[in-house]
Order: sequence, then C-alpha cells, then structure tokens
Amino acid sequence: LKDLPSKSWKNIEVPLGDEQYQIYREIALRGKRGGKGAALGAIQQLLIVSAHPFALGRVSSAGKKPAGDICPKMEATLGVLQEVKEAGEKAIIFTDFKAVQRILQNEIRRRFGIWTDVINGEITSNRQAIIDIFSEKEGFNVIILGHQVGGVGLNITAANHVIHYTRPWNPAKENQATDRVHRIGQERPVTVYYPIVTDEKFTTVEKRLDELIQ
Repeated sequence: LKDLPSKSWKNIEVPLGDEQYQIYREIALRGKRGGKGAALGAIQQLLIVSAHPFALGRVSSAGKKPAGDICPKMEATLGVLQEVKEAGEKAIIFTDFKAVQRILQNEIRRRFGIWTDVINGEITSNRQAIIDIFSEKEGFNVIILGHQVGGVGLNITAANHVIHYTRPWNPAKENQATDRVHRIGQERPVTVYYPIVTDEKFTTVEKRLDELIQ
C-alpha cells in the first residue's frame, strides 16, 4: 500500500554481560560435547540466556541488582523504551519465551512505573480488548506479545515502535508480527528494533540467527 507511512529497521548490537558470558560458555561447551541432540537443545538455551540469564532460572551472583543491570541487551531495550516515552509514543515487544516476558514485565514496571500486559499462547480470548485498553491510554505505553499471536489479525496501530527482543526462526512470522503495527490505520512512521547479542571473539547464536533470517 503506497500510502502507508515509512518503516525503518535498527540493529542494536550489545555484548554479553560478564555472568551471562560464563553461563553462555558453559551451555555451548556442553552442547558441543553431547552430540547432535544436545547441540539442538543447547541452541534453545543459548537463545534464552542471550535474552536474559535469569530466564534459565539460574541464581545470580549479582545479588539485589536489577535484572537490567546484569544484561546489556535488557538495558539497551529499556533505553529504547525511554526514547519512546520521551516521544509520548507506544511500543510492542515481541518474544516467545514466557520467562523473558515476565522479566521484561517486571523491569518495565520497575523503570517506568507502568503495568505491561502480556498476550501469549495462554490467552485465547479478549485479545483485542487488551489491545484496545493499551491503545486508548494517552501517551507512552508498552505491551508484550508472543510471535505466535502476531499473525492472528490483531490491529495495534496505536503503537509505532516494534522491538523483536527475541527472534522466531521463520522470517514470515516475524514480518506478520511487525505488520500488526504497519498496516491500514497507521499514521506515523514505524521503527523496528532488533537488539542482538554479539561478541568480538565468536559468532553468537543471535548473530547467526540474524544472518539466517537475512
């Protein structure tokens, strides 16, 4: 549709935190030594720990530090949301990992003092009602969705920022999710963000997944 506003993409490359790196390395070594089945399982765990080490249920040696402070990816995402807030606009965050959804929910409440609704595969009714409440609030707001509900016809044009905090393997599913926002009714330019964990010494699982999707 020629009359839709513009859509732009931003890759935000971030390092692993110190503790995050140690957990990542343990999982990667275990996956390499355990054969094909172990390697496939390790890939999933590496994606989760890249999103946030707390999501694996590991007890942090960081004590009482906020979750954002030990995960550069989380901190960078909160920084994006700060910019969205200053613009008085709204954002959607996509991730399929339920533990990550909860961490994001808690960190957004801690940082911005707002309750962020989550729509995932467990919510099968009232989805659009939740979206309507999100949309009708004046100014800044955030909602968290799983990619699996990003293709069910939801209309979320009140938001014009989309953060793919974790990525699905299927790029069509990712595009469908983005198009909940970039569709008829959207009046503002849409920005799509990809916070991606990288490392100077090796290709991370998130960087490799980004290359495969590209």
